[in-house]
Amino acid sequence: MFALGVIVVIKEKKVYEQNTSDSTLLSPSSSQLRHLLRNPSIWLVLIAYYALQMSGGVAWAYIELIGEAKMLSENFIAYTLSLGNLLVIPFALAVYWINDKKGLAIPIFGGLAVFMVSMLTLYFTFNAWAYSISTIFYLGIWSFIMAFYQSIQAQYDPQGKIIALGAFINMMGQATGPALAAIFLGNQPYVNVIGLAFVGLVVSFVCISPSVLALERKKLQESK
Repeated sequence: MFALGVIVVIKEKKVYEQNTSDSTLLSPSSSQLRHLLRNPSIWLVLIAYYALQMSGGVAWAYIELIGEAKMLSENFIAYTLSLGNLLVIPFALAVYWINDKKGLAIPIFGGLAVFMVSMLTLYFTFNAWAYSISTIFYLGIWSFIMAFYQSIQAQYDPQGKIIALGAFINMMGQATGPALAAIFLGNQPYVNVIGLAFVGLVVSFVCISPSVLALERKKLQESK
């Protein structure tokens, strides 16, 4: 987790430096609060970030119980989660290596696709190795795309106020996700919370897409 934090800080520092030297989507001299209240794109980005973190929080809260419901041993579940947390490091390093060489569309849309496939695999399969692999990829890709969501926030506001609000959204998503899952679950099997996580990922995709596509078009125009 510490390594992930270091990589994210390095990436955001680079994005900040780029945004303070080049033109950005929003004028640095404008009122940040006014833009926050009047620009729908910022709200969509924050909603997308909340939905992403809510989905991750839902899955994380119930991942052990889902494994037990699949009749997996406690040791196997523990080894899977330990390995998944360890392999977050190369996923975080991939963020630094990829940076924005491939733009935002490929890592975000590709990452969300992998996230969704991992959730579907957790829901539909009862094989131990399918559980292990999907859990490892879910943890890794969650940390991977998180940095690119933060990059979009930084491009809307080089002064960092949106990033600060995004940090609050991050914690709120992870905190409220398990609570929403508990309300949604009721007496249903634990694995059904994956449905809630999947819906959150779809909402995140829908809300983040306009900004991703707008930034990709802007980058394409600037490269001509």
